[in-house]
Amino acid sequence: MNKVPIDLQKGKVILYPGATALVTCTYEGKSNIITITFISPVSDRPPTVIISVSPKRYSYDMLINSKEYVINIPGPEILKETHFCGRHSGKDMDKFKETGLSASPAQMVKAPIIKECFAHIECKLVDIHPVGSHKLFIGEIVAASINEGLFDSTLILGEEKVKTLHFLGGNKYGLLKKEVIA
Repeated sequence: MNKVPIDLQKGKVILYPGATALVTCTYEGKSNIITITFISPVSDRPPTVIISVSPKRYSYDMLINSKEYVINIPGPEILKETHFCGRHSGKDMDKFKETGLSASPAQMVKAPIIKECFAHIECKLVDIHPVGSHKLFIGEIVAASINEGLFDSTLILGEEKVKTLHFLGGNKYGLLKKEVIA
């Protein structure tokens, strides 16, 4: 098969669909939600994940100053709210109030979990690395929770129980439909 070059800015589309998360942070009594699609686990010991955030985002300074956050995993039931949080700034509004999403206490961090999300990963910030227009926030997982009944002994159960949103670019999201076993 012949290979053809594509625009460098569109190169990241090759990696879509990427998991979509709603990251919550709290600083000086104010909480915010930011939609993140640049996210990945990076280590087992200690359990560590990265999120990528632009310094232009309102949540950026909150994350730097609070040094903790929650990665909330939404399902398609709150797609409109998820997309809204990615397109509007918390500098101008209270996203919890505007979307109707519910803030509930987390186990180990001050940032709230989003009750309507089915899973939550609480993180303490351990390092930040600049990469171009964004910075990588490396967080150690200090607590995690999921809606009861969604885990078997090792893995999240099939697509009938858990439907994660995957960002496809623009205003498009996808759902994984089929498990493939090697």
